[in-house]
Amino acid sequence: MSFAPVSSISFQTMSENFIRRIRILEMLKRKDDGVITIPQIIQRLSAQGIEVSRSKTVERDMMQLSAEFNIGCDDTKRPFHWWWAGKDSIDIPGMGRNSALAFRLAQQYLEPLLPRQSLEHLQPRFRQSRKILHAKGKQKERRWVNKIRVVPKALQQIPARVSGPVQTAVYEALYEEKMLQLDYQPAGHEPVSQRRIHPLGLIYRGLTLELVCYEEGDDIIKRFILNRIKKAQVQIQSLITPPDFDLDEYIQTRLGFPGSCKKIQFKAWLHQYARPYVEETPLTQYQSIQEQSDGHIILSATVRDTVNLRTWILSLGPRIQVLQPEFLKQHIAEEIKAMAELYEE
Repeated sequence: MSFAPVSSISFQTMSENFIRRIRILEMLKRKDDGVITIPQIIQRLSAQGIEVSRSKTVERDMMQLSAEFNIGCDDTKRPFHWWWAGKDSIDIPGMGRNSALAFRLAQQYLEPLLPRQSLEHLQPRFRQSRKILHAKGKQKERRWVNKIRVVPKALQQIPARVSGPVQTAVYEALYEEKMLQLDYQPAGHEPVSQRRIHPLGLIYRGLTLELVCYEEGDDIIKRFILNRIKKAQVQIQSLITPPDFDLDEYIQTRLGFPGSCKKIQFKAWLHQYARPYVEETPLTQYQSIQEQSDGHIILSATVRDTVNLRTWILSLGPRIQVLQPEFLKQHIAEEIKAMAELYEE
């Protein structure tokens, strides 16, 4: 049997077509992330060094790709709008076991942080990761994912529930840099009130999501707890960001004990059994440790006076004694005395 020779030009053409269509597939997004047109595809191909002389070539590519993949097209607009319409996604290169594990952990532990639309877009990746880790003959992969857990150091409580529409509106306003109108229920039994705010940032604090913002007509930066927002509507007005506002700086200087969070020269005696807590996970980069003759230590560090610091001190119980500053020492002593009184008969 003899075969007709295939010219190198034919192979080259096949290779060019294949590479071009792979690049086109990589350009397609889900509809709410943005559609694409043939002229835009040609422009992006050109930027990647793939020259297309005729739009008919890309139109033919799109028709052939649409026959194989779930690609949406709106032919009522000129030029046509194209997008990825499938529930699953295509990975080039395919997802490996390390990526699959990363997506499994992301699904378990990052869901409270992500907007619902982002989670919906990640669902194909989550499904794909489950397929890889639970495929036939993948016993090691199945056992591997069951050997990894994230365990919070503090008492694990149930996170506060945030309304889906509220969370969506907050993320949209932050992204679009628009104002928000809220129906807000403060702590306690105070009535719901309407607020018009400029959202500046979102902080995830373990069990709650907190919106950093300031209200219209008031330049004081506040935090609103998302689960206390009963209703949120994105406004057409653009937000105004204070020129000197920095979210990281705000967290460092303001996200602490009310009226404090200032830097202090902290010194404490620690039992030798508590030493690993500050050696393995230092309070600051520049802390100092002085070992005593009995094996216990004196810890010195410049830190901020925050709720987290005071909670950490109390969590060590009799294995720590605050030496300075005096006001912090007195505060901890009063807390311990009040706790002890609760247990006196």
